[in-house]
Amino acid sequence: MVKKSIRYKLSALVGLALLGIAIILIVSSLDLNRIVADLVLTQYERGFVNSSLVLNADRDLYQALVEHHKIIRIPPDSPAYQQGIDTFQENIDQVRERMNAAENTLKDVPSAYEGITSPSSDNTAKEAFAEFWSNFDNWVKDAQALQQMHVEQPDLDLSARIEDSQVLFEASREPINQIGEILDQYAQVSAQQSREKAKTTQLTLMAVGLLTIMVLSVVSYRIIRNIIDSVKRITEIMNKVASGVLQTQPVKEDGDRNRKPGSNSQSNDSQLTRTYR
Repeated sequence: MVKKSIRYKLSALVGLALLGIAIILIVSSLDLNRIVADLVLTQYERGFVNSSLVLNADRDLYQALVEHHKIIRIPPDSPAYQQGIDTFQENIDQVRERMNAAENTLKDVPSAYEGITSPSSDNTAKEAFAEFWSNFDNWVKDAQALQQMHVEQPDLDLSARIEDSQVLFEASREPINQIGEILDQYAQVSAQQSREKAKTTQLTLMAVGLLTIMVLSVVSYRIIRNIIDSVKRITEIMNKVASGVLQTQPVKEDGDRNRKPGSNSQSNDSQLTRTYR
């Protein structure tokens, strides 16, 4: 009964320890999933911010084109002409500001700025931005030249020049579309990479945890078994002593291996003393 009680108590303690380790593993796994979800959300939010900057720049660029067409169709000396010029320049400044902000943000992420290419052109974001700035500056200069021609010769037919200017405008918009594609790809790729890394970490954590539980289980079993065996031997000796059998073979120590049990009481007392220790 005593042996079983000790076994149950030790097993319960070991079981609680192993259960605690299992709970820690489960909680750690859940926390890891939550961290990854937050990271993925942050990456999508960053991509959304950059996409918003690029899309708004594209909208401002189109509004600048609309104002440009209005300007070269109204008399240069009318109040609406200067108002149109101011609106045109405001839109141009907003395009520059938004595209600069988007490019500077992407420069902080080299894998997105130089490592991902657009499906439609094979340009990286770095190359697409360089192409945009070149084409955009060419279109702005051409538009301003048309506006100046309209001021100098209000009655001049600029239809052919407007068509040529439209080609430059479309050339400046194409890199914006490429940048938008790259931003979408970056958000998807980075999210997938985060999930894969989290999965690998999670599996490693679970493997280490299970291995730890198995090792602790085996070690604990051996320790409990040794303790129970020792208690069993001591109990048998005590039962023999209680029955009047004083000449017993105690649990041997290293110094007792070659010593025979004595027949006198002094020898028995020495053996009992070592036994109860």
